[in-house]
Amino acid sequence: VQQAAEGMLTLVEQKKPGARVQGFSVQEMAKRPGAHEIIIGVISDAIFGPVILFGQGGTEVEVVKDSAMALPPLNMNLARDMVSRTRISRLLAGYRSRQAVDMEQLCLTLMKVSQLVVDMPEIMELDINPLWSDERGVLALDARIRVARDNGNRQLAIRPYPKQLEERFDTRSGRQVLLRPIRPEDEPRHHEFISRLSP
Repeated sequence: VQQAAEGMLTLVEQKKPGARVQGFSVQEMAKRPGAHEIIIGVISDAIFGPVILFGQGGTEVEVVKDSAMALPPLNMNLARDMVSRTRISRLLAGYRSRQAVDMEQLCLTLMKVSQLVVDMPEIMELDINPLWSDERGVLALDARIRVARDNGNRQLAIRPYPKQLEERFDTRSGRQVLLRPIRPEDEPRHHEFISRLSP
């Protein structure tokens, strides 16, 4: 540990002379036998803005090339769809004696990364690799973020959900109703509603 710390100090001095290192964090080695290695990333496209990446991670990520991309903001349906478009999704569902991963936590992590990018336009790139995923949840082992100071005017290809348009009101019968924009997960109920309308 001491040799690693001294090596980091030497590298910091070479890369950024005069930088102040205030200390080191030492953590116990993570152990999750059988966990799948995932990558979640963000890249900035000149036309579409930030793009979320999901796929099989680890050291072979460039060789395996098993990934899917989507535009933020993500919701649970979009996150699940993104995962399903990868080959590793079949392994994540469980097979033989291996349990399925906690898909709820995995998709929630995708949503949180998506929201982070929406909330912080300074983020140009982000890599979480590997992100371990198993039946107990997810654990990020390594992450890298590249930021740009003047990126506040970045546009998203898909506008975030307009929460400011939500409105509550009381009907004459006293029932409280929430009026809000349609979300992608409303689609099945929306079709059902339209099918019951008269011409």
